[in-house]
Amino acid sequence: MNFLDLLLSKIPLSPKDILKILFITLIWGVSFVGIKEVVYGMPPFIAAGSRFLIGGLVVWVFTYKKKPSSNGILLRKPTFKEAALIGVLQTTALYGLAFVGMRYATAGAASLLINTNPVFVVIISAIVMGIPIRLRTLFGLLAAVAGVIVVSVNGSLGSAFGIGILLAASLSWATASVVLKKMPDVDLLALSRQQMILGSIPLLLAGLVFEPLIFHLTASTIFWLLFLALPATAINFVFWFDLLNRYGTVSVTSWLFLIPVFGILSGIILLNEAAPFTLFIGAPLILAGVLAVQSGAKKQQEIGLLNQELNLDQEIVI
Repeated sequence: MNFLDLLLSKIPLSPKDILKILFITLIWGVSFVGIKEVVYGMPPFIAAGSRFLIGGLVVWVFTYKKKPSSNGILLRKPTFKEAALIGVLQTTALYGLAFVGMRYATAGAASLLINTNPVFVVIISAIVMGIPIRLRTLFGLLAAVAGVIVVSVNGSLGSAFGIGILLAASLSWATASVVLKKMPDVDLLALSRQQMILGSIPLLLAGLVFEPLIFHLTASTIFWLLFLALPATAINFVFWFDLLNRYGTVSVTSWLFLIPVFGILSGIILLNEAAPFTLFIGAPLILAGVLAVQSGAKKQQEIGLLNQELNLDQEIVI
């Protein structure tokens, strides 16, 4: 994020782009239903690897000639090492764990738990980078942790093993986000398509070596696999980076809280998942906590950018 991102974050999204971001979050929310359906028809690692190999190749075909620029700023191509590292964290580990974990948890619970990654980002940043946790962020962390505990105590939402695996997936996603902060001026679209392809290879190899190659392919399984590979991966990522380039990170990522909302609703509607009272208590706590963490982090980013631009040295406490 640079100072231009801060300025662009003050620009409201156009009605057309609001519809686009609603489409993105809806598709990513419904994708948890897709994962749930696919992992019952094919081995989880094979399913995850297939999704991102197909999706990454489709993105590559349609975007490889696109010039790497953001708001007129020329971006550099990612190195192989950078793409491989993000691929391991954000595709191999994140989705390998997510696809396995969703065999032991509901789609709604999975959408909530995986999207706690901003909470882990704050914790990792504090430990590794020494970034202080402000009061607003601390309240958000406590609320999110309380929400996870409430969701976890109800066995109908997922086993302890499944919940642990999904939280580990969220941790891997957060680690990738922190690593990305160390890659300034990189072409995120190029990085995304490369890391999807590179990250899919260990998943496919792990599936071939460690998983029983038992398939129960139905029309539904194939439909949901194509749904995950095309709209949920190829189309959504192209739309997502287009919005990031035009509006900046602050404005766009504020809408991501809708993903678990759509995930919970789609699980209830499409899979007839249970909606116990613990879900209605835990979900608002997690969503409020994540929003508070994001708000605190973004406010801190804005203050840091303004201080840098204006050469302000005084400490500002949120």
